Amino acid sequence: MKLTGGYILTLTLLAVLATGCSQEVSRSDSRKSSESAESTTKSDLTMTDSTSETSQPAGKQKVTPPSASSEITVVELKAAIDRNEDFILLDVRTEEEFQEAHVEDTYALIPYEEVLGRLDELPADKEKYIYSFCRSGRRSGIVTLQLREAGYVHAYNVVGGLLAWGGAGFPLQRQ
Repeated sequence: MKLTGGYILTLTLLAVLATGCSQEVSRSDSRKSSESAESTTKSDLTMTDSTSETSQPAGKQKVTPPSASSEITVVELKAAIDRNEDFILLDVRTEEEFQEAHVEDTYALIPYEEVLGRLDELPADKEKYIYSFCRSGRRSGIVTLQLREAGYVHAYNVVGGLLAWGGAGFPLQRQ
């Protein structure tokens, strides 16, 4: 049986989704067991990344990794923006979608079907944190897998995409 690239990507995506779902159940169970410990603050749960010792651009803070999975929530993204962390915000929607509404701090707009052909537009540093998003999180989930396969070890999908961002009441730029 000959496996095509699309078939392998589909299997990989299914495996990641299955792993993410089981991790989410595990996180949900651990949240329930820790709800009684109200004294734990969010800052107590913040992870630090001791593996990346690259210098930060002036005015930028070191990134606080969102989690062990390949996803970040819009709340975590907003907090990272507010802390002025050093990361790339990659919009993988179309130009038309971008013109309708976008997050102000977007670094690059590269439609998801073009990302692999335009990796030269992303930082050469494969340790750089990249948060990709689209309208709902589906296309950016695919891009996150592609970026990780291309060696970007800190590529994360923004769960729920722009719909979740706007739904949380966070600001959108409109043209």
